Amino acid sequence: MTDVVVRALSDGLSSENGGLFVDLPGEELPVFLLPRVWDERDCVRLVKLALVYPALLGATERRAWEAIRMADKYWSASKARGSKAAKPARKVEDLQVSPLEADWEALLAAATSQRSRADS
Repeated sequence: MTDVVVRALSDGLSSENGGLFVDLPGEELPVFLLPRVWDERDCVRLVKLALVYPALLGATERRAWEAIRMADKYWSASKARGSKAAKPARKVEDLQVSPLEADWEALLAAATSQRSRADS
């Protein structure tokens, strides 16, 4: 059954069937989103999606992304200049995958836990 669902999703999102095209800032025409965000690793896929099209993130994913974005240990670039409250600009090229992979389950658990507390 899972193979049927995966195949249907894959067919539905493939470029020859129309695919998942979105309008992105700085692009004249809609772009095919999947190649820009896909990665076999869940943690990298979340980062790519958050950087390219954050509106597609769910509540738990947004909380996980916020923790990743604000933690310097996941990024090779230096902190943003300015006040401590400034949100650092992040790029996928600067992502340090090994520490993120090591912390991934804990990040998801914390994001899910925050949602449970917010729902209570």
